[in-house]
Amino acid sequence: MTPWEEPPADGPTGPPETPRPVAVKLSEAIGAVALFALTQLALSFITVGIVRVFGLAEDAASRELVIRIALPTALLGSQAIGWWAAWYVVRRRHGLPFPAALGLSLPLPRGLPRAFLGGMLLQVAVLLIVVLLPPPPDMVSPLERLLRQGPWAMWLVLVVAVVIAPFVEEVLFRGLLLGALRRYWPFPLAALAVTLLFTALHASQTRSYLPALAGIFLCGWVLATLRERSGSLWPPVALHMGFNAMAFLPILLAAGLR
Repeated sequence: MTPWEEPPADGPTGPPETPRPVAVKLSEAIGAVALFALTQLALSFITVGIVRVFGLAEDAASRELVIRIALPTALLGSQAIGWWAAWYVVRRRHGLPFPAALGLSLPLPRGLPRAFLGGMLLQVAVLLIVVLLPPPPDMVSPLERLLRQGPWAMWLVLVVAVVIAPFVEEVLFRGLLLGALRRYWPFPLAALAVTLLFTALHASQTRSYLPALAGIFLCGWVLATLRERSGSLWPPVALHMGFNAMAFLPILLAAGLR
């Protein structure tokens, strides 16, 4: 039985096994991912508008206060909506135990430190490509603009990108969506669809800079493969954390040298 098949109603007797991931309906998975993506897009636009309007104010203290409220709300709000959408589909729609249905059961599988290190090494390969094919000098991503707000913004982005986002994105993409597609398509086609959508969601962060998008696509494909082979969502979460952590390591080192 693959990780995406429903368990038989009357299985063989014996000691209980670790619950396997259960696939939800494709429409439900697409709806959860779409809600997450639209919320992220909407909050980004709203935040940019608020910051620009209050950026014209003469009161620097008020302007700083608005920025400190608007930016965390945009970052954390979309992640919270994505987590809620996944919980609603799994728990409220199907009455399934949330961790077990998504492959997040305890105890933790072995090899998570190795998966984290693998994610870091994968990011190193991407950074080397970026060095060989640098972006245009005038290209500034929204993430870079956010990091310029000060140390508080840097630590906020670090927590979201390394701790929160890997969980939410893996639950939505390699948990719900990949599981739903595997009910109808073979793994290569399902993984390709999920990875393309995952890459497209990050296009605004990279300003469609092709080497960075190629790196995200490669990471997405590795995450899907790891999910398929392990039958658990923990290894992809660990690899995703390592991939994002390595992206911020140069920024943290540069900040520490100032």
